Amino acid sequence: MAEKNLTDFSLSRDSYTAFDAKSLKELIQTRLNEGGIYTDQSFEGSNMSSIIDVIAYSYHLLLFYLNQTSSDSMFTDTSLYENMNRIVKLIDYKPKGYQTSLLSFDLKASSLLPVDTYTIKRYSYFIAGGVYYSFINDSTFNKTVPGDQTLGNFSSENILREGQYFEYPEVIALGEDFETIPLAVKSNDDNVNINIDSNSIGVYVQDNNTKKIVEFNETSSLFLENSESTSYEKRLNENGLYEFKFGNGIFGKKLNAGDSVLIYYIQSSGEAGIISPGVLDGNNLNLYITPRFDNIGRNIYNNTFNFITPQQIQYLAFSNTLQSTNPVDIEDVESIRANASKNFQLQNRVITISDYNNFLQSNFSQVLKSFSVVNNDSYVDNYLNYFLNIGLNKPNDDSRVLFNQVNFNSINQANNIYLFLVSKFNNVDRNDNLNFVSTSQKSSIINAFKEKQQANINIVPVDPVYTAFSLGVRTGENEILTKDISDESFLVISRNVLSNSSTESIKQRVNNIFINYFESLNLNDLVSLKEISNQIFNIEGVEKITSRRINNSVTINEVDGISLLVYNPIYPNNDIQIIGNDLKLPFFKYPFLSKKTILSNIIIEDA
Repeated sequence: MAEKNLTDFSLSRDSYTAFDAKSLKELIQTRLNEGGIYTDQSFEGSNMSSIIDVIAYSYHLLLFYLNQTSSDSMFTDTSLYENMNRIVKLIDYKPKGYQTSLLSFDLKASSLLPVDTYTIKRYSYFIAGGVYYSFINDSTFNKTVPGDQTLGNFSSENILREGQYFEYPEVIALGEDFETIPLAVKSNDDNVNINIDSNSIGVYVQDNNTKKIVEFNETSSLFLENSESTSYEKRLNENGLYEFKFGNGIFGKKLNAGDSVLIYYIQSSGEAGIISPGVLDGNNLNLYITPRFDNIGRNIYNNTFNFITPQQIQYLAFSNTLQSTNPVDIEDVESIRANASKNFQLQNRVITISDYNNFLQSNFSQVLKSFSVVNNDSYVDNYLNYFLNIGLNKPNDDSRVLFNQVNFNSINQANNIYLFLVSKFNNVDRNDNLNFVSTSQKSSIINAFKEKQQANINIVPVDPVYTAFSLGVRTGENEILTKDISDESFLVISRNVLSNSSTESIKQRVNNIFINYFESLNLNDLVSLKEISNQIFNIEGVEKITSRRINNSVTINEVDGISLLVYNPIYPNNDIQIIGNDLKLPFFKYPFLSKKTILSNIIIEDA
């Protein structure tokens, strides 16, 4: 019975994949003609012909979706990415490309450098520990005093990207509408990936008629640009290559036949390019010099720039106190699947709070460690009221509130959207010095929203309320709390005498648990003492955890479990408490571990 042919069709099992609407319609008509019962199928416009059209074209549409959404189990990872990339192209989704390591730095100018305004030309680079780190933009600083000067503003507003800049061979344009030019850089070895940083590509076009070179800038959509806009769209295609699409003379400037397209890109070393603190120290800056780039410079720069010279570079001292960030690989299939639908729903617009969060996550996650987005009601009812509750006469008495109000706020605050931003780079150092997202970075974030936000919305970036956590034990209920309590507070770990773990290894592991836990926290998170305790109890040999207050080698008080002192380092006498249970932080508070360690305040005792 299983082998019986239930139809008289001479078709193989997979023949359905060869049909389109026209061929299926012809097959149905042929079968009906052979039956000799029906005749209307041969006459276009008849009821029978219309029914056949509905069946044939519905089948064609269903087959299209079958091909687009075939089972993932049928494909390799590479095939999955290629197919997913092609599918989301239909809804104009651009998968995220590779993002190289970022490095924050400090800069000090010597007294030998004259007072003046200087510009470091784009693509200048360091070779630190055998690894290239480059500037991607022209970066200007002001030397304002005759002596040595630390250029803190310049350091906070600029980031180095790992990798070396390369010139892509000149491409001659054909002059087509929406002309697409690929950046065809691939390894001869299929097992080796060439990582090109998505956010540092430079595109220049030399007009075939005037020979003038103009820089083109990336846009999210050419349909947002005018006819003379020197813009392009960038997309990572299904083959892992970047494509650059130019305009048609209506939406974006059109390339002329014979125009030269000049592309510069950073090739990253991947994880091998991550460097440790201090590796940049003592390395001299190198200027990026090639004949082609010199020609570009003569076209795009005017005489007002005072570029730093090789001789003046020796008067600059660059250093890094932090490790560079981890690189981010290209967006994978699951991420594309999750984000493509969100992007399609947004339609290049941000309207809801969720839209703002998704946009920040998609575009600024490599420079922002944490962020919260709130409307004006939440800002006033929670954030501004916080300052009143801790004793300030008015919120603007706080310098950071006043700074952001003056620089970014509008007169009408009813339609404000507030972005609480925490930088990924050295937000709090080992001396508890607080650092904030720079003004230029805030402006860059605001500008990124401008094409997408509603016309009556004003975006205001806001600095978080940093909240310090350290060990803290009360001497009694009536004690007036101060942040100095942490100096006399200790975490006591009772160790099983039969344990093979040494006291030093337990101390290090407990300290690392605190460090890693607080590094993982963000705005609006739950600080869970229960979770920290569970991690400590997972250390072999740990039997009990207590918190102890010791003064002059005398134990004053001791409590079970972990006891932490929590305070605002700016107003430590106004906002301070001791907790022995989990604490939920509001959207504007960012937690950090004071001094980045508790190692010297850990005591290991035999149980």
